[in-house]
Amino acid sequence: VGAIATQAGGKNPAHAESVSKRFKGGLNDVPFAKKVDSTEISVANKIEVEAALGDVETKWKEIGIFLGLEMRKLNGLDEMSEMVDMWLSKTYDIKHFGNPSWQKLVSAVGSKAGAGDVAAAEDIASKHIDPNFKEAPADAATPAPGSTESAEKVVKITDEDDHCLVRVGDKKYEAY
Repeated sequence: VGAIATQAGGKNPAHAESVSKRFKGGLNDVPFAKKVDSTEISVANKIEVEAALGDVETKWKEIGIFLGLEMRKLNGLDEMSEMVDMWLSKTYDIKHFGNPSWQKLVSAVGSKAGAGDVAAAEDIASKHIDPNFKEAPADAATPAPGSTESAEKVVKITDEDDHCLVRVGDKKYEAY
């Protein structure tokens, strides 16, 4: 009684929803994680991942939960190495949580919902910056998150005949 029903294949939708919210929050908790390489990593990276987690080894269950692994599976493990192997082997709902990546690991280590160790997350991040990441210029106009506004400045001008002209950046549009 009280057990959460799981989908076919042993996937727990309530767990998936909970962890998904935590991961999205993790990118907010750890804003520098957006600069980290988000390409997939694999079992071939296991030694490097384990080394990166050395400073937060005692928080491996929290990290595992943040990464999408189920607590009931984590409780059957004895050490961080087994959790890393489980994550890199994709024995979780990858359709919902996506593939393992350095970006996700940095978020899990730095987020309050994971290990909560920002210094360790920054250390991992510094070694795995996305080479294609481009920082927005500090003086660029940026719309608020969720906004439908353009990042370009919009200017409304009315001429002497009361025609409304709208300028977006360097383009002009006549409005009726």
